[in-house]
Amino acid sequence: IETLISFAAFFAFTALAYRQILDGWFVADDFLWLELSNVDSVLASFTGPWGHGRAYRPLTRVTYLLDFWLYGKHFTGWILTNMVLHAMVCTALYCLGFLIWHDRVTAVILAVLFCLSPIAAENVAWISGRTHILSALFTVLSMLAVWSFLRGRGHWALLPVGVSLFAAGLLCYEAAAHGIAFCAVAVASVTWQRRSVDMRSLMTLGAFAVVFLAYLMIRETALSSVTHAFSTPREPSWAGLVRDVRLSANILFGWSQLALPLVMLGATALVLRPILITATAFAYSVLILVSLLPFLVLEHMGTRFFYSAQVFVVAFAAVAGRELLRDRRIWVRWCGGAFLCFMLFNSVDRIGQVTRDWRDSGAIARSLAVQVKSMFPRHPVGCLLYT
Repeated sequence: IETLISFAAFFAFTALAYRQILDGWFVADDFLWLELSNVDSVLASFTGPWGHGRAYRPLTRVTYLLDFWLYGKHFTGWILTNMVLHAMVCTALYCLGFLIWHDRVTAVILAVLFCLSPIAAENVAWISGRTHILSALFTVLSMLAVWSFLRGRGHWALLPVGVSLFAAGLLCYEAAAHGIAFCAVAVASVTWQRRSVDMRSLMTLGAFAVVFLAYLMIRETALSSVTHAFSTPREPSWAGLVRDVRLSANILFGWSQLALPLVMLGATALVLRPILITATAFAYSVLILVSLLPFLVLEHMGTRFFYSAQVFVVAFAAVAGRELLRDRRIWVRWCGGAFLCFMLFNSVDRIGQVTRDWRDSGAIARSLAVQVKSMFPRHPVGCLLYT
C-alpha cells in the first residue's frame, strides 16, 4: 500500500510539473518510431541497430510498439507513458533510499528532488528520451534486489532477478552500465560493515561482470555492419575526459540551476557535520565521474548520462537536508527547509521553461505536418504519420 501511495504521489507531482507538455506533439526522432512501429522492425532491433545510428536498444523499441498499439498516433498517450515510467523510477528510488539509509525522511527528500529535477526534463518531455528513464528504472530495481541479497535479507533467487534487471536496463540504453559501479558500491558497503568478503559479494560482482561483458559482445555483433553514427569515434584521453567532465558539470549544476541551492545546503550542513558532508560530497563526486566512464569506453556515445547521474546530485542534497532538519536548533531546521524549498522552486521553474520549449517545438512540427498533408495528401509517409 505504501508503494502504491508513493507512486500515486510521484505521478501527481510529475503530471503537475509537466502538464504543459500534454499540449505538445511528436518531435524529431519520434516520427521514426511511429513509422517503424511494426513487429518485424522491432524484432530486427534485437539483432541490429534500434532504428538509426550505431545504437542497440531493443527493449525501448518494444515500449514504442506497445504505445503505438495502445494509442496509435495520439501524442497524449505516448507522453503519459513517459510520466508513468518516471514516477515508477521515483518510487523505486524511494524504496532503495529507505533500504540503504533506514530513514523515510531522507528517502522522501531524495525521491521528491529526483522527481522534480530539471535534469530529467528532456527525458520526460520527449518521447525519444524514454531510453534514459527505462534504463534507470531497471537499474534501480536491480539495485533493490542486489542490496537485499547482499544484506542477507532475501532468497538466493534475488541475485538472478537483479542480474536480469541489469541486463534489461542495458537493452534499453547504454547508461545502465552504471549498474556495475552501483553494484561495486553496494558490495564495498556491505564488506566494510562486515569487515570481510563473503560468497554473496563475490557472486554478485562476478554475475554483473559476466552480464556486462556478454552485453558488449552482443552489442558489437549486432552493430558490426553499421557505419553511420551521430558522434565520431574517439580514443580515451586526458583532454577528452577533462572536456567531458566540464560539460557534465555545466549541465548537472549550471544549466539545471541547482548549483546555488546545493551550495547553500552543503555549506550550512558542512559547518554542522564537516566530516560527514565532506565524505559524502567526495564519494558522490567520484560516482558521477565513474558514471561518465561508459561513455568514454563505448564507441559512438555522447556524454548523455545525466538522468541516472543526477541521483548522486540529489542524494547529496538529501543527506545535507536531513542533517539540517534533524538539528536541535529551530533556526537551523528552518534554514534546511527553506533551502530545500528553494531548490524545489528552482527545479520546477526550470522544468517549466524546458517543457514550454518542447511544447512549442511540437506545435511547430504539428503545423508543418498539416501543411505537408495538404500539399501531398496521397504520400504514403504523410498518410501514416499525419492523419
